[in-house]
Amino acid sequence: MKIQVLDFQTEGAISILQIATEEKNTLEFISSGKAIEKQLIEVTEVSDSGSVNNLKVENKSGQYVFFMDGDILIGAKQNRVLNVSVMVEPNKVVDIPVSCVEAGRWGYRRRNFYSADYSAPAQMRFSKTKGIIKNLMRGKGFYADQSDVWENVSAYEEKYQKRSATSDFNLLYSEENTDFKPLNESFKLKDGANGLVIFKGKKMLSTDIFNREEIFGEYFGKILKGISLDLSDESHKESNLSKEEAKERVENFFEKYEELNFTTEKGVGIGEHKRFEAKNLVVTELSNENKPVHISVLAID
Repeated sequence: MKIQVLDFQTEGAISILQIATEEKNTLEFISSGKAIEKQLIEVTEVSDSGSVNNLKVENKSGQYVFFMDGDILIGAKQNRVLNVSVMVEPNKVVDIPVSCVEAGRWGYRRRNFYSADYSAPAQMRFSKTKGIIKNLMRGKGFYADQSDVWENVSAYEEKYQKRSATSDFNLLYSEENTDFKPLNESFKLKDGANGLVIFKGKKMLSTDIFNREEIFGEYFGKILKGISLDLSDESHKESNLSKEEAKERVENFFEKYEELNFTTEKGVGIGEHKRFEAKNLVVTELSNENKPVHISVLAID
C-alpha cells in the first residue's frame, strides 16, 4: 500500500503522522455520528428486554453509514463500545455486535443512543480485538470477551481514581476527571489527510486510515481524545522520535501490508472483514467493492 506522509507533530513524548493513501475518496458513505445527529439512522436496544452484546441499527436513509471499531454509544439501557467497524446499507436494519462499558446499569435513561465525542482508547481496542479474533476462530462471531472489556474499564478507573455508581466509562472523559488532558486540543488536522498514526516515544501505537477524507476529519479529534486515557502522562516527557524516523517506519510497514497473512470473513452489514494477529499487534480492515473502508493497526506491549 502506497502512502504519502503529509504532516508530523509532537507534544511531549507523543507524536502523530497524518498520511494520505492512493485509494482515498473512492467510496460514498457517511459516519454514524453524523447520521445519528441528522436522524438518518436510529440506534436502539434490539428489543425492550435488550441484549448486552447486540444493538439494532435502522438506517432510514439512502446512504451507506459507517461505524468505527471503538465508537462509544451513549444511552438506552447501558453505554456500549462497537466491537468492529461496520458499514450499514441504505434502508436496512442490522444488528451490530457491541460490548458494555457501563457494568452497573441495566435500565433506560433514553430510548436510543447518541455517539460520544471520543472513541475507545488504544489499549481497550487492542484487548477487545484480541478477544474478538479468538471468538471468530471458534466460530462464535464478532464478540469480544465482555469480562476483559470490564477489566479494561476498571483499570482506567483505578489509574485515574474515578469511579461512578454504575462503573460508567464515560465519566473518565468528563470534566469531573481533572487529571484527564485531551490530546485533541494539542494537535491540528492536516488538509488532504485520510489517516493518522500515533506514536508513544518511538513506538507506533495506533494507526487508523479511512477511505474518505471528511470521515477522517470527523474521527481525528475523537481518536486523539480517546487515546488520551492511555497517554495523559506522556505529554510532560520529551520525544526522541524524528520526523524522518517516523516516516520511514510507517512507510516500511505499509510497503509490506499486502504481504500480511490476513484471514477474511463476511463483515457485519456489507463488506469484508480482514484480520491479522501477532503477539503485540492486531490489524483489521473493513473493505467494500475491494476498496478499504477503514484500516486499524494496534500495537501494544
